[in-house]
Amino acid sequence: MKLSLTAWLGCWVIPFWFLLGQVPKQTPRILGTVAAFVLLGFWLERNALVWPSLVPEDGAAWFGAIQIGVALGFLGAFVLVYLVFSRVFPTLPLPASD
Repeated sequence: MKLSLTAWLGCWVIPFWFLLGQVPKQTPRILGTVAAFVLLGFWLERNALVWPSLVPEDGAAWFGAIQIGVALGFLGAFVLVYLVFSRVFPTLPLPASD
């Protein structure tokens, strides 16, 4: 119950209330913090949905070294794909607008 409420807070409540105004959406620091909460909320939700079917005898097994390792592995794969993509398709400088 606490896990699902924490995931709900991270995926919906916190972003909704923090991003109501225009200023938070235009401030990179606030937007990045809210994005980190959303990412954590989605990670908790996915673990709460999938992990009990894999280890039914231990409900708290969703958080451990294996799960953190898998998350870091996917993060590393994402960074690798992003770096390859940015090398194949380099960004173009935008002309300065007055």
